[in-house]
Amino acid sequence: MNVGLASTYIELEDTDVLAFDTSAKSCLLDENKRMTAKVEDFLDAINQSHLDTVLTALASGAHEICSRALVIPGTHLNTLPHTWNLTFQSNDLSKEVTIMLALINGDLKGLYKDFFPIVWKVSTFGKMGAYRAQATYTNQLAFSKAQVVNGNIISAGTCIKINDSEKTTLTQANDVYHFSPPQAGTSGILQAVNKTGAVQDLTIGFLNKGDLMPMPALYFNEVGDESIVKAQFTPILHVYITSDYQETAIL
Repeated sequence: MNVGLASTYIELEDTDVLAFDTSAKSCLLDENKRMTAKVEDFLDAINQSHLDTVLTALASGAHEICSRALVIPGTHLNTLPHTWNLTFQSNDLSKEVTIMLALINGDLKGLYKDFFPIVWKVSTFGKMGAYRAQATYTNQLAFSKAQVVNGNIISAGTCIKINDSEKTTLTQANDVYHFSPPQAGTSGILQAVNKTGAVQDLTIGFLNKGDLMPMPALYFNEVGDESIVKAQFTPILHVYITSDYQETAIL
């Protein structure tokens, strides 16, 4: 004999019963697209306008971004040229805030030994009123011969566009430096060989459309003659609250 019987139900109004049909999911699982998925498929699936909105929202809360690392699609995949426009906004922060942006390689092996990150952008937001800062980022990479003064990259003597799995050589003749046209190299690695007969400072950075010289992101100091710079560059955007650095400073 049942002493008591209780039940709970929820009535869903105006709901399409097909929403509970799992046949579509079963069909997708049977297709097993992950076996043939390419990076381009994931890049095409990114909602760029939504990404820009999220970045703007994060920047609006200035006290939060100091501990956030925002992953940007890897630039080592140069098969699809693309440009990202980042927007940071604030309104009535109640105190002045300076943010620093740096793109640091996802693989930290060799960090501060073989290579050093470079300050990408520095922006200051006033304590009262609305402020906006924008930064443009592209997946077209370039090696450059760096000129360094007091810990800052002041300019690039010369540069060369480089793509995934390519290799270039830096030479010098009659005080003129020259990067060779890129050739096929090691899969997944960007390489630059120093054959100038002397120690050189090199950088790898992003060449925005219309610019002649790249914005440096990683600095390789004192690369010896006949030495090879090898980079597997998958950058992660780090945002810090600090006023201690200026743009192009070596961290």
